[in-house]
Amino acid sequence: MMQIHSIRWRLTLSYAAIACVAALALGTVLLEILRGYYAERERAYLTSNARSFQVLLSSAIAEDVPISTLKPQLDNLAFFSKVRIRVLDDQGQQLIDTGIPANPYIITFFYADSEQAPGALQVQSIRLNPADNMEVIGDSVRVAASGGGVWQVGMAQDEVQPSHDFIPFDEAVPEVSSGCLTEGVAAAGGGGALISGGPSPRGDVMVNAVSALPISSTLYGFSLGDTANNNTVDLDMMYRSKQHIKSTIFDADHNPLGVIILSDGPAYGSEIVRSVARGWALAGGVAILLAAAAGWLVSRQISKPLLALTDVTTRMTAGDLSTRANIDQQDELGILAVSFNAMADRIQDIIITLQRFVADAAHELHTPLTALRTNLELAKNEHPSTAIRRAHEQVIRLEKLTDNLLALSRIEAHYGTEQAALVDLSHLIRAASELYASRAEQSGLDYVITLPDHIPPVFGRTDQLECVVSNLMDNAIKFTPAGGTVSLSLRRLDQTLELAIHDTGIGIPADDLPQLFERFRRGHNASHYPGSGLGLAITKAIVKAHGGSINAESSSAGTIMTVTLPLTEMPPI
Repeated sequence: MMQIHSIRWRLTLSYAAIACVAALALGTVLLEILRGYYAERERAYLTSNARSFQVLLSSAIAEDVPISTLKPQLDNLAFFSKVRIRVLDDQGQQLIDTGIPANPYIITFFYADSEQAPGALQVQSIRLNPADNMEVIGDSVRVAASGGGVWQVGMAQDEVQPSHDFIPFDEAVPEVSSGCLTEGVAAAGGGGALISGGPSPRGDVMVNAVSALPISSTLYGFSLGDTANNNTVDLDMMYRSKQHIKSTIFDADHNPLGVIILSDGPAYGSEIVRSVARGWALAGGVAILLAAAAGWLVSRQISKPLLALTDVTTRMTAGDLSTRANIDQQDELGILAVSFNAMADRIQDIIITLQRFVADAAHELHTPLTALRTNLELAKNEHPSTAIRRAHEQVIRLEKLTDNLLALSRIEAHYGTEQAALVDLSHLIRAASELYASRAEQSGLDYVITLPDHIPPVFGRTDQLECVVSNLMDNAIKFTPAGGTVSLSLRRLDQTLELAIHDTGIGIPADDLPQLFERFRRGHNASHYPGSGLGLAITKAIVKAHGGSINAESSSAGTIMTVTLPLTEMPPI
């Protein structure tokens, strides 16, 4: 399972981050270019319309056309060009404002009684802009109620009252449909609709057919007509340009008469920009996913040999110096694996040489030291002296040191005189407890042993496990002053046995705990006590060879040595 700080994760996220930055940069540049281009198109559209309207207004003002007459004309121009037109005089006062272009619904209907000829049909229009803000175009028509797409229209009682159903548009005579209706639509600047039902006793009619001039969206905004296009939209929902154009109105003598301002025009290309943005977001997301996948594949190719090297180093740390990295690559990692294997071969040769030297030296020194000790014992008995006594003590110390070195080299080489078997650790401790109890009593210590009745055996060598118990008990008794307590306990924890030896001795300085189990390491407060510094190193080597662990805890109240051995696994001892 990949860890969040592993090379696989970092490479994968790096590839995804690079793709994300690239997509953001390219998308931002592309969208800005498109927005700039279409903004220029919007400005050009407003500019061209402003020039045309400027000429029209210049001529109209020169002919003293009233503002009330210009207003409907500009409304129509604003509707068809879909821009907002404002006209200011030379003092900056607003004369005309067509407002933001909207999409008004226009109800146009016809009525007549039976005595009138079809050519005398009456026409009336109502603008709903929007439906909840009705404006009566005619003087005698009102909207009584509205709901959904149906409006109820009422007329004054003094108007011509029809005695028959109103004529639907599809049954109207061609002259009427092409004349009055067209005129009504053009005058109102919107769509047309006809009555579909008859009048009520009070002159109301129901109108449920409402249409507007068809407006369809295009790549450059929207356009009139094109009813076959399914992209018909409501103008109130269209995006509009935020740009505006000011153009000065001049008379024939080139004197300024006012200013025309065009704004809120069509947002040219807004649909393209939005489509490109959506496409860019989709493409960017896909690119990021593909980059992340590529990063994962690349990281897998890189991390796989690294994990293999890590596994090899872990096994070498555990003592298996024969393991090697099996990486068949022709890149830098392959070169690293070859160099690593060469280094491992060299280290293995050096360690084997040192182990053999230590074993040979200890073995070769053991015989002359034994002979020297025997001679010193005889000399001490025949000619007692302080020098002979000290020489005898040093020979005994050297003999123990060589024995310990020989034992340690054999343990590290997985060589022993006894074959591994199931060992009853509880029985082993009981057999040696008499000796430890006697030594504790001689040193003025209390000795406490706690052993459960039923303890399963462990797999190991009896002589080596005896050495573990002996070394730990020797240290506990040696470093505990008279009046103290040494206790030994054994218990089962799940699939392990825990051996704990607790003393109330001098303790171990905190600075010495990390190196406590190294060779020839002794605590700073133990210099006045005899010892070679190999006992705990031998103990750790034995425990490690049995697949267990050893831990030391110390305080001012004493020291606790804890040994944990597995019950089920069979270590390679």
